[in-house]
Amino acid sequence: MLRKLVRFVLFAALALFGLVAALLAYLAYAEHQAKEHARAFCDSVKVGDDPLGVVVRATRSEALRSSLTWRPADGNTKTLEVLFAGGIPLSAHGCRIQASEQVMSAAYFHTR
Repeated sequence: MLRKLVRFVLFAALALFGLVAALLAYLAYAEHQAKEHARAFCDSVKVGDDPLGVVVRATRSEALRSSLTWRPADGNTKTLEVLFAGGIPLSAHGCRIQASEQVMSAAYFHTR
């Protein structure tokens, strides 16, 4: 009887360890994918691009839809932060775009 109990506890511990390992592997994969998507999107945005075209490309990407709104910065400048959800809770990789009539800059960033 004790032998069966020990065997059951070891099996349960091994199964729990496997689930935790799988979860950690998924989180690492999702974090890496978000970083790659954000960097690739940022690399595709060039100085002089049309801001509307950037939003269209962002809409077609894996970006979070809630992040696709231009916000006023200073004077005539507006900012768009295109976010890609990471694997870790509250983690996001993104591309911060500054524009007026044309894109002036695009830079990758990471937030937790």
